[in-house]
Amino acid sequence: MNDKKRNEIKNLLAEINNNDSFTQFLLLNLYKDIPSSYVEDFEYIKKFYLPYIKKKKIIFSMSSIWVNDNFKIFVAESKKLGSKLIYCDHGGQFSYFDERNDEMWLKKIAHKIITWNKYLRSDLHARLSPTLPVVKFKKKNTGIYCSIIFVEQSRYVFKFLPFISLNQSIDFFYDLTDFVDKLNPDIKSRVKFRAKTNRGFNAGRKFSEIFGKESIDKFSFKNPFYNTLLNSKLIIATYPQTAFCEAMFSNVPTILVINKKHYQFTKEAQHIFDILKANQIAFEDFNSAREHVNKYWYKIDEWWKKEDVQRARKMFLKSFFNVKPNWYKEWSNYIRSLKKF
Repeated sequence: MNDKKRNEIKNLLAEINNNDSFTQFLLLNLYKDIPSSYVEDFEYIKKFYLPYIKKKKIIFSMSSIWVNDNFKIFVAESKKLGSKLIYCDHGGQFSYFDERNDEMWLKKIAHKIITWNKYLRSDLHARLSPTLPVVKFKKKNTGIYCSIIFVEQSRYVFKFLPFISLNQSIDFFYDLTDFVDKLNPDIKSRVKFRAKTNRGFNAGRKFSEIFGKESIDKFSFKNPFYNTLLNSKLIIATYPQTAFCEAMFSNVPTILVINKKHYQFTKEAQHIFDILKANQIAFEDFNSAREHVNKYWYKIDEWWKKEDVQRARKMFLKSFFNVKPNWYKEWSNYIRSLKKF
């Protein structure tokens, strides 16, 4: 630890006048907790990236700009020399109220924001097709599993989150296990859990301990979500983000089960959610979801291929995950246009 540099920061913060007790606490203690990448290691990181920032360039970023300090420094130093940052949504999802708060920060650093969200419209935004590895089946799906997609939340957060917290996620986990335990035995025997990333709770291991190792659809690069879609008769998503979008696009029968109180949807997202709920694609409680799964498991197409259900699915996709047939050309033309920046 470089005490000299940190003491300089401490003295600068001490000069700020604020009567709020919590703010005073932060000002008095922040100097101790600033990451070393911004104090002791800052000059080293800058020097390391110097050979890569000498020429102007177009930089594409997704989530790295939020969580990778080295990348943040690289972008900042590159922008000083005229480089442009294009920020791109990570994946499709319902829109949240905090997206506009994110933009307040992104406006200061990004030349453009590429979004999948139909309802974000400004000179800052460019709406293109998602390019994630999605699959759309040309033949009748012959999957046999009831695949449940779960994600646990991080123990430590780096910004305000408008969706489910870690504590809520843990409670939701146990509600989910109770839901599975009460499914019809034949359906329960075909359940596969796909838990994305251990962030401290280790949901994958817990699912395995409760339902057995054979119930796990292991998350890995060698076993992409594409395989899960191919092998599933029904997808049950437990969060309204990328996996749900990809499943809806693939047209594999899919439902979403969430506690809506855990999510701060925009009015547009709320409207679409209500349409999905009316067509039994979205559920706010596990009891209703279980009744639906038990009822339609043996006649899944009777529900999924209804005109109203398919219309609701397409409405969701057009709003938040609109993959166009010519997406490759669309992206090629956009990247070519960036040369004019």
